[in-house]
Amino acid sequence: MKCFVASAFGRDDVDAVYDKCVCPALRNVTSQPLRVDRIEHNDDIDDMIFRLLDAADFAVVDLTYARPSVYYEAGYAFGSGKPVIYIARSDHFKARDDDPEGLLRVHFDLQMKNIVSWSTPNDAFRKRLESRLRHVLAPLLKQQRETERLQRERQEFARLSQVDQLRGLSTKAVALLRVRGFKTSQPKDGTGLQRGAPLAASAVGTRETSDLRQEVALIVTASALKKLFQTIEFRGSLGVEFGRHQLPVEMHYFVTSLAAVPRSRVVSALPGFQLLDETTLHQRYRSDTRPDVDAFVHLIAGVKSVDEFADSLRGKLQEYGLERGA
Repeated sequence: MKCFVASAFGRDDVDAVYDKCVCPALRNVTSQPLRVDRIEHNDDIDDMIFRLLDAADFAVVDLTYARPSVYYEAGYAFGSGKPVIYIARSDHFKARDDDPEGLLRVHFDLQMKNIVSWSTPNDAFRKRLESRLRHVLAPLLKQQRETERLQRERQEFARLSQVDQLRGLSTKAVALLRVRGFKTSQPKDGTGLQRGAPLAASAVGTRETSDLRQEVALIVTASALKKLFQTIEFRGSLGVEFGRHQLPVEMHYFVTSLAAVPRSRVVSALPGFQLLDETTLHQRYRSDTRPDVDAFVHLIAGVKSVDEFADSLRGKLQEYGLERGA
């Protein structure tokens, strides 16, 4: 983790706190300090400051001596969504008669922050700062580990053949449907892979209560072409016209594509459907002799790993009431 440190330059007490407390505390939490005056460079100092701020994961800001540049850097870090830990010399929390310009106090805008105070560069302050660092860094470290895990999974997924990628996604989806009470089926060869281009794996699932029948069709493909969506609409209308359902039906088509799919392709291929959000379309089929059928098409495109796909599928299952019975 990288930490941008903002403080007044050329002040012996501030430098001593930095050297004897801030740096050791950062090392103890495995973080690298970035203080512009301690880094050798040949750039415009303002450009260098912004580069260091952008590269940092969080910031430690010493408000001692109320330097305008320090406040600006603190605001930039905070506005960039980075955690900011504030420290200040302990005599900076009250106005002083001999300080009419307010250079020896924390300005009003930051007085309500939980500032870690220091008087001298001692172990007591270092330990309090280190405790604050560990508290602030805990969620950042968790996010960093999750990002690294995600990158590894994407790399492993990318190394698989396209057939194995589709098979893995189909198998994961079937497992998620089964634990939610759906009776699922796949082609007898167990792969679900159809011949021809594009390759596709498929599975279907059904679940029925006393007042509703829910059907799920999972289509996992290398690239969801316009023809695929047109086929979905054609089969949906046939099912309504010739089906024998006695209950209202919800039909959910989950189209999963390894490649990205333009939304315009989906919308143009399904003219009878209404766009509910960025990835879901809906159409209600009405019949004079049978209950209505609600058809949903959910698009999960640009899949990079099995776990990311599973998270997206879980979200859709929950959002559209397909978690019941899980």
